[in-house]
Amino acid sequence: MCMGNGTTILQAIGRMYPGCLDLAQACRHCGDAERMCRTVEQLRERGFVAARPLSSEALSAHELRLTEAGMAVAFGL
Repeated sequence: MCMGNGTTILQAIGRMYPGCLDLAQACRHCGDAERMCRTVEQLRERGFVAARPLSSEALSAHELRLTEAGMAVAFGL
């Protein structure tokens, strides 16, 4: 799952609903993990995803869930 596009990331998280996305695991499958982490950080700052820490490490050790705004974009509303 390699994604740099914010909408694509939101849709991927939406497909996992009601579950969540382990960002560290997703980054391991991505050829450009740094770009993906930057995009996810932008989505978090804009309120489209909520990140719950899995440990005290960097953002890549977070579990991601869609916010209401993120769900609207992910499901095309």
